[in-house]
Amino acid sequence: QVHSNAVWNANGVADREREGDGLVTKEIGKWIGIRTADCVPILLLDSRTRAVGAVHAGWRGTSEEIVRRAIEKMSGEFGTIAADVYAAIGPCIRGCCYEVGGAVAARFERFFPEWEGVQDKCKLDLTEANQRQMVAAGVLHEQVFDCGLCTVCEDKEFFSYRRDPENAGRMIASICRVA
Repeated sequence: QVHSNAVWNANGVADREREGDGLVTKEIGKWIGIRTADCVPILLLDSRTRAVGAVHAGWRGTSEEIVRRAIEKMSGEFGTIAADVYAAIGPCIRGCCYEVGGAVAARFERFFPEWEGVQDKCKLDLTEANQRQMVAAGVLHEQVFDCGLCTVCEDKEFFSYRRDPENAGRMIASICRVA
């Protein structure tokens, strides 16, 4: 994972063969996943074709619309229609704890039209940015499930690079098509 918007089809790809932050597959029995500490883990499921995706959405990937690219990759590779996609968002840093500078915030103005100009510092909600991107891509709002847990606030439950940069572990989010 390299904090990009690169999404790869995992079919026929050896472990760690390519760099990127998203994987998709339709192969039965193939587990795909991503590692996170504060970045947004997003798991995708196409209820019609049964294709699945795993997305690591940090601020760079989110600003470059990695989740939209994953849905497009599933569409191009497997015939996914966005309205058939279900998404699960796991624990990540939330807007309550994620303050960014003006340069980073400026990259998100197009996702948050209600912002009235970017200040020197801003609370950034990456989950909301990713949800808005999925809905704009055609995923139904009611098919996006967010656990609502903050990796920084829930210090006994989750790893957080922002909270503990010297000793931040990683969590794994994975998905597999079983039939």
